[in-house]
Amino acid sequence: MFSVPLTGSLDALVAVPIGKEQVTSTWAVQAKMACFSYGAITSTTHDTVLLVQVDKTRTDVANLRSNGVFDYPVQIPDSTLKSSKTLTQVGAYSTFAWFTGFTTTNVDSTWKGMRFLSTNVSAYISDEHIMQAPTKSPFMAVGTYDISTKSSTQGYSIVFDSATSGVAYPATGNAETLTGAVSLSTPIVLDMQGITLTNKSIPVTMGNVAYILDEAADSSIVAYAIIPSNTNKLSTIAIVGKAPSFLSVQSATSLNNKIVVYTVNNSVASMNVFDAVSSTWNSQSHLL
Repeated sequence: MFSVPLTGSLDALVAVPIGKEQVTSTWAVQAKMACFSYGAITSTTHDTVLLVQVDKTRTDVANLRSNGVFDYPVQIPDSTLKSSKTLTQVGAYSTFAWFTGFTTTNVDSTWKGMRFLSTNVSAYISDEHIMQAPTKSPFMAVGTYDISTKSSTQGYSIVFDSATSGVAYPATGNAETLTGAVSLSTPIVLDMQGITLTNKSIPVTMGNVAYILDEAADSSIVAYAIIPSNTNKLSTIAIVGKAPSFLSVQSATSLNNKIVVYTVNNSVASMNVFDAVSSTWNSQSHLL
């Protein structure tokens, strides 16, 4: 596990080792990974990231703490997620986080709801009976959430059934119930405003804003955004300055008001950082 400070100059980023996970047999090199913050945690001394590994036959989760400590990973036994691109974060309260995910082995519904706890990842709950279940053949999905001060949370699971159409499901989670992790309500049809996504698109959740990074016609990164609690319109972000190239081996996550894109090109790792406030990209920084 490495820490990369994003304060000060971003021209020369340094990856500092801060911890090592001891249970190495859990993780597969070829498996897809996704990481999510427990958005309601504000203390930097208690920062925790949920790491989700989506393999062909199993799904594993683990909590990663800012001091480099890994929780023992836990396999979700009752269903396997189909893709990290159809796992959506839809709620945050205290030390809890809520998700919906598209599965391959769930017999009652192809979608399930999940609730994870930052203090104990093995104390998760999941359910197989989501009402208003989304499409059985999703193209991609992304979530949004409001940070709640109550045990009941509100967010959206935005599901694209094709490259040119999608809907946003209001999602509710509850920290007190032991069953029914997430419930979905009647969806809102999205106005794509002529946008066509590619199969390379990358979903990113930043609180109540959903971002999608994709490859533009000139092979640069184009960014789309939607705030489903305010509008049904998916909009193209007008970038100030130049956007970096979209490469085949890259992943993205949010950090405060920034999107961090990690890229490997010819065995060289680098990062680009998008500032969502100023709509600007920094110049590419190789990791040292």
